[in-house]
Amino acid sequence: MGDLDGDGDLDLVVNGFEEPILVYRNDVSTGNPLRIKLKGRTSNSGGIGTKLFWTQKMD
Repeated sequence: MGDLDGDGDLDLVVNGFEEPILVYRNDVSTGNPLRIKLKGRTSNSGGIGTKLFWTQKMD
């Protein structure tokens, strides 16, 4: 994560083994950021390998 486009919000780069690199640019200007904190069990406290699924409601 980092501010890739210099607009002050966090953008995300995802890379998998033998998969294309994905860049998710945060263009939200409403002031309602999505914040996710991964918390695993003792043996995986960082939540490594977590899969996130979401849907977007279009008005």
